[in-house]
Amino acid sequence: MTFGEKLKKYREEKSLTQEELATLLDTTKQVISRYERSQRSPKLSKALEISKKLNIPSSYLLDDSKLNEHTSNENIGFFPVGTMYRIPIIGSVRCGFGHQAIQEIVGHDYASVKNPEEYTFFEVKGDSMMPKIEESDLALIHIQPDVESGELAVVIINGDEGSLKKVIKQGESIILQSFNLEYPPKIFSGEELNTLCIFGKVVETKKKW
Repeated sequence: MTFGEKLKKYREEKSLTQEELATLLDTTKQVISRYERSQRSPKLSKALEISKKLNIPSSYLLDDSKLNEHTSNENIGFFPVGTMYRIPIIGSVRCGFGHQAIQEIVGHDYASVKNPEEYTFFEVKGDSMMPKIEESDLALIHIQPDVESGELAVVIINGDEGSLKKVIKQGESIILQSFNLEYPPKIFSGEELNTLCIFGKVVETKKKW
């Protein structure tokens, strides 16, 4: 699909008029109309800017030819600072032998990060982090073995599937807290701390499209 076809599909799915979409993008109805009729296709940098303004993955919106160009450039390392990198989305993560993370990759999305190999997206499951973070939201994770008290992280307990929680450190204990008050905090201390593994820190969250 072309950029214009994808933009029109997005607009119609959101029940927006061309005028309303133009307002969101700080442009004119005429520009939107030319995009949708495929008379005008933006440069890659402009397409990425539009996807950011609409808070949708660039892969959802990019013209297929530009998407191929984008991923091809990524593979050979020609990315300037601040450009979006293709980051894997994991649907689940577990702790395997030797605490090695076993990840289920379910797709890819884009993020502007300095060292893309250190990041992954995590697809949120369940309602324990409602109302701030909803099921199927994507959390951008910096893979690291520890976080500061009060930070959000993907944590693995007893080698089971990881989940997103707020990590609170109090003395010799670690508390895993949900935003949803229906889920009581989990407290780990002493030998119980050995059952807890931090997969990475949550950098940001966004809706999945």
